[in-house]
Amino acid sequence: MTYAFVYGTLKKGFSNYWLMEDVCSKGHARFLGFARTKEMFPMVCGPYQVPFLIDIPSLGHHVRGELYEVDRIAIERLDELEGVSKGNYVRRPIVLSALQLQSSVEQESLSSEIIAQAYFAAPSYASKIAKAPHIEAFTEKEYATYVRRKDRPQNRTFLQHIEHWIKTQEMARKN
Repeated sequence: MTYAFVYGTLKKGFSNYWLMEDVCSKGHARFLGFARTKEMFPMVCGPYQVPFLIDIPSLGHHVRGELYEVDRIAIERLDELEGVSKGNYVRRPIVLSALQLQSSVEQESLSSEIIAQAYFAAPSYASKIAKAPHIEAFTEKEYATYVRRKDRPQNRTFLQHIEHWIKTQEMARKN
């Protein structure tokens, strides 16, 4: 077992939470509570309001999210959803603090800081999207304009959507 930190649409109440419900119901994951990143990181909303955590420590905010205990099967399912093999995101360890654990979680088994797995924007585009406004948490405000995968144009890959969005943002900054 390891830990996973989710900060966007995998959180409870958002569109990809179905995956967390599924792996939890099958015993591959368990919700532990809430946490935030120990270091500051930029988190931005990119194309279609998709949230991205960017691996540039000391810039941005202490990002808030949810903490899960997960097994290998859950990690494989998360990797698949996040498109790790396609270069959409990369999974890396991250140090979390400010843990707010459920009362059912044995507090003595966890320290005040935890290393968890998190999904970061892939290096191929991360620095380009880091120019977008930084947010501390993906909330209902950002989700209000989020476009689900099934509702996005199907003639582009995820990475092509990102590249198109980056070009559009760069053109807007020039004008």
